[in-house]
Amino acid sequence: MSRYEIVAWAVLGLLLVALFYMIHKKFKEHNVWDNLVKQHQDSIGKKLNLEASFVSKFGSIENKSLLYKMDRLILTSGLKRFLP
Repeated sequence: MSRYEIVAWAVLGLLLVALFYMIHKKFKEHNVWDNLVKQHQDSIGKKLNLEASFVSKFGSIENKSLLYKMDRLILTSGLKRFLP
């Protein structure tokens, strides 16, 4: 092999490494698992805030009361988005 062929193979190898690095970087930016975890944590935070606002508004209510059960049912079913 001549010197120019070795240099050409080295440049080709470096370009391939750079290409794989850029592809890997894009996959890390758009990581599906991290996005799912982030959405789950956000939804848990929203549910905790709703719970805290309910307790601050109505106070601590027994779990056996009808009002508490109705509120939990509305919050967990997703109807809270449609009801005023």
